[in-house]
Amino acid sequence: MALLNKTAQACLDVFIYLTIFTVVVLATTIVLHELGHFFVGIGEGCKAEIILLSTESAGTFTRLECNFISNPILLYMSAFLLVIPFALSFILFFKDLPERNFGIMILGVGIFSAAHDMKILTGLEASSFMSFLAGIIIYTIGQFLLAERAFVRFEEKIMRGEVEW
Repeated sequence: MALLNKTAQACLDVFIYLTIFTVVVLATTIVLHELGHFFVGIGEGCKAEIILLSTESAGTFTRLECNFISNPILLYMSAFLLVIPFALSFILFFKDLPERNFGIMILGVGIFSAAHDMKILTGLEASSFMSFLAGIIIYTIGQFLLAERAFVRFEEKIMRGEVEW
């Protein structure tokens, strides 16, 4: 019975860690998405304001007031300006750790959070759907790999005697 309690507690600890880390990383990804629009908008001479919690649109957005935009493609693609380096930092920094898979999840969130940008950029409703779907699939793969690798690593620690039962 004591072994079961320690096993359950250890699994719960891993689950709580992954949940908290996931929420923090994904919230940061959304903020970086909006900051990308914000910085490029400022660079284009626009008046910019980031809205992180909106009751109007039930989401986040960057409000830009511009007289002229010299490169609208850059403005919409700027959603990835900070998100891609953030994702790559996880992939490169956490080489052999489960947290490396947050990089995949961040890319997924970056792609599905840019679904509206893709619709505006291409003028096609289908591009929004495809971006959303691709992002969700990539995110889900990253989440699966993260959870699987975290529990495998935990089992390895048990086998090496690094975790006390």
